[in-house]
Amino acid sequence: MIFDDSLLPDPEQLAIYQTIDPTTITWLKERAEIEQSYRHTENSSIRKRKYRLDLMKTSFEGIGLIFAFIVILAVMYISWDLVKSNYVLEGTIFSGTTIAILISLLVKSKISKSKPKTEE
Repeated sequence: MIFDDSLLPDPEQLAIYQTIDPTTITWLKERAEIEQSYRHTENSSIRKRKYRLDLMKTSFEGIGLIFAFIVILAVMYISWDLVKSNYVLEGTIFSGTTIAILISLLVKSKISKSKPKTEE
């Protein structure tokens, strides 16, 4: 089965329309041009929206990485303060656990992004 996306009828049909009303073909061509212009405009706006969405996703990923880096710095400072206050074991466990959790979250998010999405 061939799908014809043309907005104009077959030439035989156009000949019949021409005998009925001579301005029909001009009217149909104008309507086809309007429809085609609308389709081009709509496709262009869809592409722009997808681009903006991709840009926003990338920006959020960058913000997430910056936030994770700030959290790691804060945890390292708190751990350093604990070690300085003679809580060596607690400071080490605190920083190690927090960094391990952040790394696992980052790896988990990368794995979930790399899985192919299935469309329903």
